[in-house]
Amino acid sequence: MVSHHVGIRNLLKSGIYKKNRKEVITSLKNILEEKPQVFLGEILFDNFALSQKELLEKYEKDYSKIAILLNKSFDNQGVKVLDHSLRYSFFNTIDFNLDKRVCEYYKIGTHN
Repeated sequence: MVSHHVGIRNLLKSGIYKKNRKEVITSLKNILEEKPQVFLGEILFDNFALSQKELLEKYEKDYSKIAILLNKSFDNQGVKVLDHSLRYSFFNTIDFNLDKRVCEYYKIGTHN
């Protein structure tokens, strides 16, 4: 999470890494022209035995601590880390279509 946060901040502050492929550079230029607000979060797999629930909850607490520190340390840098992680099971409760491969892999939700 920290390395993704640093990478996004660097992109927003310093611009596009020139060694990217041309199509990546073109896409990023179009996106950056709009001065986006970036939201960064983690989606956790949660389709496993109840015996693993405690580990998941501990990880989620650790994630929240990191999110608070990143958001506090780098306020108004164009990237906001979600305060809490998401779970893949969340997509079963909302009207959102995940990519078919994601649904098949995690055995969740609906896809388009």
